[in-house]
Amino acid sequence: MENSETKAVVVKFVEKVVGPSADALGGILGDQLKSWRASNLDRIHSKWRAKVTKKGTSEACLEVLPFGDAFRVIDAASLEENESVQELWAQIIANAMDPDKEITFKKPYIDILKSLSEVDAIVLGSFIDHATKLPPIALDEAGKDKYREFAKQVECKVGSLDQREILSSLDNLIRLKVISYVATYPDSFGSVPDDGDVVAYVQTFDKEQLASSLVSVLDAVNNVSGWSLPSEFYELSSEATVLYALDKYSFTSLGFELAGACEVS
Repeated sequence: MENSETKAVVVKFVEKVVGPSADALGGILGDQLKSWRASNLDRIHSKWRAKVTKKGTSEACLEVLPFGDAFRVIDAASLEENESVQELWAQIIANAMDPDKEITFKKPYIDILKSLSEVDAIVLGSFIDHATKLPPIALDEAGKDKYREFAKQVECKVGSLDQREILSSLDNLIRLKVISYVATYPDSFGSVPDDGDVVAYVQTFDKEQLASSLVSVLDAVNNVSGWSLPSEFYELSSEATVLYALDKYSFTSLGFELAGACEVS
């Protein structure tokens, strides 16, 4: 098909979808697209300014992004209209311009943020908070209080989400190589006795915890194979689903770098 014929077919198709006449379509779409992208950037700018102001960094001290990075970021960010994803764009731009941080914009960061939905951004935010704001282990009451407070924050963030949306979001974050499933058995096997008594060691097993861990592994197999998860899983509240995921999934190396780039100071 000749270029002119292809153009005519495309114009007719777009006309059917959008509505305006073919003659006015180009100008209208151009103006609307520019206005829409400008509106998105304006909202990201407002979020960016609030983050910079909150940290107390003078705008005069901010570092300009390399041209290539700046172009790719502005081009991609201007296409984002979701508030939750815009927050991530604003944060990563603020961090990349912060002279006190050593963050380099990597192309995969842009590809990842472009591929996030609202639920993805909320779930990813929970992973970032979990990785950057909590101690690895809660050994005292102060540490336990931090975990309890974090659980409340998760509840506030995801309480209105649907569990199936969250599971779909986890699949997308795995597809983007941000997180991966980790089959671990925390506290399932007790402690190895100093004297190496294997019988005594086996007797320390927390059988209920071990069974629960095995069920978790089977759930992961179900996910990979395409089988359905047990119905009981869907009966969990949305915040419990996310807390479950935070326990069973971890950042990849790329995801951990992204978490640092998007970390709220």
